[in-house]
Amino acid sequence: MSSGSEARPAGLTWRQHQRAAFAAVQADQRRKRIDGVPLRSWVVMPPGSGKTYVGLGLAQLAREATGATVVVLVPTTAVQGQWIAAAADLGLEASAHRSVAAAVTVLTFQAVAHLVPPTEEPDPDPAVDPEGDPLELPEEIDGIADAEIGARLHENGSDLVARLTELSPLLVILDEAHHLLEAWGSLLVETLAHLGNASVVALTGTPRGGVGGEQRLALTTYFGSTAYQASTVDLVRKGDLAPYAELAWFTEPTAAEVTWMGEAPLRLAELLALLEAPGFGTTSLREWLRKRFVTPTRSWRRRVSWSSLAAADPAVADALLRHAHAREVELPGGARLRREHRRPPTIEDRMLLVDDWLRRCIAPSDDPRDAEVLAVLRRTLPAVGWVWTRHGVRRGREMADRVLARSEAKSVACVEILHHTLGVLGPRMRMLVLTDHESASSTVPMTVRGVVDGKAGSAWAVLDELTHDHATDLLHPVLVTGRTVAGTPAAMADLAAFVAERDPDLGATLRVVPVPLASAEAGRVPLARLVAERRPDGSLPWQAHRWIGEVTAFLTAGRTQVLVGTRSVLGEGWDARCVTGVVDLTTPTTHQSAVQVRGRSLRTDPTWPEKVAVNWTPVCVAEGHPSGAQDWERLVAKLEGYVAPHPAGGLDVGAGSLWWPQPFDGAAPPASRFAELNAVAMRRAADLEGIRDAWATGEPTGVGRRRASEGALRGFVTHRTVELPPPGTVVEPRRPPERPSIHLSMRGESVSGVVSEAVETLRAVALRRVDLRLYGEDVLDHARRGPGLQHVAGAVADGLLELGLTHVPADDAELAIGADGSYHAVLRGAGPWEQDVFSAALAEAIGPLEDARFLVSVPLLSPPSERGDPRSVRRAARRGEVTHDDEAWFAVPSVIGDDADRAATYAACWARWTGGRDVAVATTTPEGAGVLAAHA
Repeated sequence: MSSGSEARPAGLTWRQHQRAAFAAVQADQRRKRIDGVPLRSWVVMPPGSGKTYVGLGLAQLAREATGATVVVLVPTTAVQGQWIAAAADLGLEASAHRSVAAAVTVLTFQAVAHLVPPTEEPDPDPAVDPEGDPLELPEEIDGIADAEIGARLHENGSDLVARLTELSPLLVILDEAHHLLEAWGSLLVETLAHLGNASVVALTGTPRGGVGGEQRLALTTYFGSTAYQASTVDLVRKGDLAPYAELAWFTEPTAAEVTWMGEAPLRLAELLALLEAPGFGTTSLREWLRKRFVTPTRSWRRRVSWSSLAAADPAVADALLRHAHAREVELPGGARLRREHRRPPTIEDRMLLVDDWLRRCIAPSDDPRDAEVLAVLRRTLPAVGWVWTRHGVRRGREMADRVLARSEAKSVACVEILHHTLGVLGPRMRMLVLTDHESASSTVPMTVRGVVDGKAGSAWAVLDELTHDHATDLLHPVLVTGRTVAGTPAAMADLAAFVAERDPDLGATLRVVPVPLASAEAGRVPLARLVAERRPDGSLPWQAHRWIGEVTAFLTAGRTQVLVGTRSVLGEGWDARCVTGVVDLTTPTTHQSAVQVRGRSLRTDPTWPEKVAVNWTPVCVAEGHPSGAQDWERLVAKLEGYVAPHPAGGLDVGAGSLWWPQPFDGAAPPASRFAELNAVAMRRAADLEGIRDAWATGEPTGVGRRRASEGALRGFVTHRTVELPPPGTVVEPRRPPERPSIHLSMRGESVSGVVSEAVETLRAVALRRVDLRLYGEDVLDHARRGPGLQHVAGAVADGLLELGLTHVPADDAELAIGADGSYHAVLRGAGPWEQDVFSAALAEAIGPLEDARFLVSVPLLSPPSERGDPRSVRRAARRGEVTHDDEAWFAVPSVIGDDADRAATYAACWARWTGGRDVAVATTTPEGAGVLAAHA
């Protein structure tokens, strides 16, 4: 890195945001070098914005300035190949060899860590989670001690780390860093810690708010604040990313799937009957519960108190007592049924007892009958939404949700989407269909087989549907994963010829192999794989990192117009600028997954400057079923914080961008509207000019209840303790309830007058008690409720006025609430610049705390226990006294809190408007650092 003024690498025409990233990273590392802290920088750039080239540009600068050795760690071999290819554009020698002899060495972290082979997708473990993420580790790696690192590394990993520690200077670049933190966590952090003073630059397309809690804590601890973040909205408007739209296609499950989902109570009854069957295990469940809980409390030899049993495992004890109330087991001696036990046992209660039985009685047994019990329950528990794992019985994915997520109707919907897209784009169409798994036949629970096709929801199922349909078969769809390249025999022969044109030596090794008709992957039309023979030296030239590049070129050339793949290979980091849209059949609900998957289509296409990307998500809804909306709820969760054009014009945040004409309320639409909504979506997909215009005008309108995680948006990221006021709420200070004032007097002169006065006094005393009780309840409610948006808006407006950043008093602040539930905070009479400052400051004040330099707080009272507040607390509240035991923390806006004096001025305004403390706490102090860690 340059140690002087910011430098720019040569070799390419760098875009504005890339130049800004170079400058920000250099400034960040120069500042950290002066402060004597590790040189670690976190950079956020949306997918498609050229972060690979930013990383290589930083590598070029480091090589030119200090001759540094550069090592790049990536999550997959597909991304590895792209880095090596991109390095050539900058004239950098790049290699994937562990010798670290090249200018830039690009390695997958799998090649370093003791994990799965780097060119394969790991098989999911159906006993743990039949829908497990193929990118996740088989087990958590947390809190690894330095001495244990060697045991966790690949057999060549320890040598590599030792070699890197000897290199100086050293630049380590982490691509898709959010995923590296998620998958390898502390192993990654500890491995990098062994590299001493190496410069580390982390690149990711996921905004900081989209990183999970534990990963966010590691991010904050290891990297500190974000060095640079680019906004998707800004990049689309500047032409650095393609305009895009987000659409949904609604469908219903098949008749067989609906029937199966309706039989959930029957499957639970069958499971309970199985557990009660005589001879099911050497010790039945009922006998185990009697021996474990009932007999020990009644034994005359060695009586065990029920209280000691209950204290050892309270949840299991409560579950047993609910079974006792239902007369399914005997009541243990000394046990008493409380109110919470006098109700029927839930499925959770039953699974707690089954878990206790399996872990303590069945699993430790060597008897074959008990082994059979485990085998049977491993197959049958998923039918009721539970699984048997190495940690015991755990809640799994509900079967109704699994059926909806993998419904055969979604593959049919995919065909309909491609039909329509082909009609709009014609030969320009290049679509990517993403699934969770290549072949899910081994992950389908036995209880679902025969209802759900063995490969439903998989890449092979989609390929089967596309090749079976005549129109989409003409698109020559190709399946590409970390293990397989497949399609029709004609498509595979054409791909082999295409590869041979580009590389005759490689093409000579390729051959087309038919998929056996009896195999699980066989479709309704003949399919084939493209494989290669080994070379005389034993090497295998046709591997994932090679065929992904060849298939990408095949797609770019238009020889195929549809790729079907898995998210572990094509859903993150894969680069094909020609892609015009994504059909998302994946199931993860995280914001980062949505950003990465949809980012595959956002790259601009030099051959089509007017490119507009249209992304689709098929949604399967079973109307009337208790869990029938879970697939829709999954899409809502995916799109939380995601910006897209709204049908009425402009931009929106979240799933509201899909909804029209009614205001978005979060509920799944009725099946009677599916045809109408799909027709509206098709019209929107055909209106490419309208999508482009929506990005050119206005700011995103979806704020308030919908999270806007893009830093440049003027939407509100609602803090957990910020209350959203109803329409018409005035911006005014938050004040505690007023104590009622009641004056008692006796002025009567006659006996009858005295009696009347006494009666009135008694009545007044009774009313006073009622008023004090209501007042005490208001005091407690006020102490437990955080400030509202109107109070924070007043504090921000007041602080800006006192610091001379605006000329408008807080009384002129106003909350405008639209019919769709969105909030807009305005300063009446303010100029455009003042309004922007106010909106940005308010968004920061109620947003995440990660990047704040100063914090302010409001004291709160914790919620009451199940029995309510103690009498002493209620009495104190009637006197207007509350002992606060909690605190809600808020960020001081950066435009205000750039030094301690300005933060103190804001804290005084904060106390005046919210009732909070008038002290601003610096995040560099132990107290402030502790608050950040607690809110990570």
